[in-house]
Amino acid sequence: MRLERSAVILLISLYCLAHFAVRFTTSPNLTIEEAQFILMAQTLQGGYGLDEPPLIAWLFASLDAWPGLSLPVIVGAKYILLMAGLSCFYLAARNVLQRRDMSAAAVASWALTFLVGWEFHEDKLGAVALFAAVSMSLHAATRILTWRRPRDWIYFGALVGLGALASHVYLVFPIVIVAATLLTPFFRGALTVWRLIGAATIACLVYLPYALWLSSHPDVVSGMTGDILDRLVSAPELIDSLRNAAISYGEKSIEFVLPFTVFWLILFWSLWLPILYPIFARRSTDEEPHDAAWRRLFLRLTVAGMVVMATGVALSENGLRLFWFIPALIGWPIWLFTHVRRAGEFGIATRAFASIAIVFILLVLGLRYVDWRTQVEICPEDGCRAYAPIEAWAEGLKDAGFSMGTIVGADRHLTGNLLAEIPKARVLDAHYPQHIFPEASTRGACVAVWREVTGEGLASRTDGRNPADMPAALADYLRDDLGVSLTTLAPEGAIRRPLLQSSRRASTLYFAFAPPSEACR
Repeated sequence: MRLERSAVILLISLYCLAHFAVRFTTSPNLTIEEAQFILMAQTLQGGYGLDEPPLIAWLFASLDAWPGLSLPVIVGAKYILLMAGLSCFYLAARNVLQRRDMSAAAVASWALTFLVGWEFHEDKLGAVALFAAVSMSLHAATRILTWRRPRDWIYFGALVGLGALASHVYLVFPIVIVAATLLTPFFRGALTVWRLIGAATIACLVYLPYALWLSSHPDVVSGMTGDILDRLVSAPELIDSLRNAAISYGEKSIEFVLPFTVFWLILFWSLWLPILYPIFARRSTDEEPHDAAWRRLFLRLTVAGMVVMATGVALSENGLRLFWFIPALIGWPIWLFTHVRRAGEFGIATRAFASIAIVFILLVLGLRYVDWRTQVEICPEDGCRAYAPIEAWAEGLKDAGFSMGTIVGADRHLTGNLLAEIPKARVLDAHYPQHIFPEASTRGACVAVWREVTGEGLASRTDGRNPADMPAALADYLRDDLGVSLTTLAPEGAIRRPLLQSSRRASTLYFAFAPPSEACR
């Protein structure tokens, strides 16, 4: 099967366009991450917090200026990032594998993973940006090692800065690619001190606005370092934490490469089974020195990535997330297909792999529609985010008298989606410090909003208050951060509307107009 480079890029574009169409024609609501980034994008700042690097918020703030934030624009930006990531990964594979069919198979491998093949299309906007940054950086690194041109170092340095602005987990990749290159004698000459310093300088200049913001908010950094030190001084808790982290690390790393790796092992069994059972003849052909060097480099890239990731996971206070393995295991598909390339022609196995990838892509596209149609009947009414009647709630707030002013909540999905429906409002959320939001500039209303609590959420409440009362986190935020004088926690009104795609299930939005303050009006 002969594939031209432009044909593979076109197929990647069609893949992203198909998923864009599915996302655009199912839920009209923003996902949790889309909602939180649109909240931060109300202002263009140097930073928003240590856990939220600002690149996506900056992108959304720019798109808000033109052409304006809307569901097609937000989802379109996500799939442009994914298309760039997959395309650059293919180009990097071409630099390494040379053969078009092997390179196309390597990029198709991502459609056979749970993270990229499914989760990326459900939410994970930040993970998509991380994948794009790492893939583009891998492309830059393979260009440097192939042609060793100064312009590729500029490209790489700029990407390192942008990647760090997308996610701090990204920094694993430049560390391990440099380490893997230094450990591979064939490529070691491509790295010089001055080239590394030049790339690092470019990366620092790109990262500088955020670094200046962090320097002006030392409490953000000290809070993170304080959490790490607290864990290190508590030996019993540290041991339990490390044990749990090790178990999660093993499970997540295996989950990251499935089910793609299983299909590879089945179809290309003649590459690995003779190692376990020598009665089978091993397939091997003569290998050029540069091909062997690429294969060893990608093995070292993966091993170094897993070691660095293990160190980071041990120090992390947060639970391990699947997308954290992107910078560590980005080279895994290419490494596997370097073995295929070395062992000669696998025409039938390669065609079978392509067929499996096509079937999976079509299956996922269909299942996303099925999932959209069926989940509304089984999700809890206070948790059906994709089916929440946001537009109807926004109209209800307007009918209740809200025309301008500030909306305050303690649910990022709710507040972000209300901002999308009422873009002229100033929307705050208790999950974020007040300084990341715009200053109050109107003499409008201050309205608090929250969703109905039912099922497990209601059973977990032990404060004995009315289930319809304002959540404690929202009340504390109004009092302590916004200076609002609350006289009651009871709602002033309730807007109950049917869930999207359902005629028999509904969900309620409670609201209360609070006395305006300087920070909430």
